[in-house]
Amino acid sequence: MRGTRWLLILSIVVILAGIGVTYQTQQKILATHAPPKPAALPVKMDSLRNGFEYTRTEAGQQKYRVLATTVSQEKDSSHVKLEDVELRLFNKTQDAYDLVKSATADFDQNASRMYSDGAVAMTLHVPIEGQPARPLVQIRSSGVTFDTKAG
Repeated sequence: MRGTRWLLILSIVVILAGIGVTYQTQQKILATHAPPKPAALPVKMDSLRNGFEYTRTEAGQQKYRVLATTVSQEKDSSHVKLEDVELRLFNKTQDAYDLVKSATADFDQNASRMYSDGAVAMTLHVPIEGQPARPLVQIRSSGVTFDTKAG
């Protein structure tokens, strides 16, 4: 009986050691295959996102679509900064849209307005499918405001 007691204690120690070694091995394997951690946000930044897309639809029809490569928002602010912005304003028949492009824009969430103080390029009546029937009208401006509620 005395030999059995030591054999039982030894088998428990061997099993626990085997579990510990297996655990450590699996942790190392998971650490090597883990995706890299993203860069930390600056202290004043609340959020940062690449590849933004938003579409507003009413009664089954698209009103407008906003695309941006980068979106950022500072802490305790209702203003969202968009970079490389593309705005598509769809017409009522949904067969064409007005295209508005800007390098940067500022979206005020409280006022539901997007504002670009830099250069803005507007192309009117771009067809969704096919080639345009006539040359497209292009307008260049700055200081453009877009009301997101009214579209």
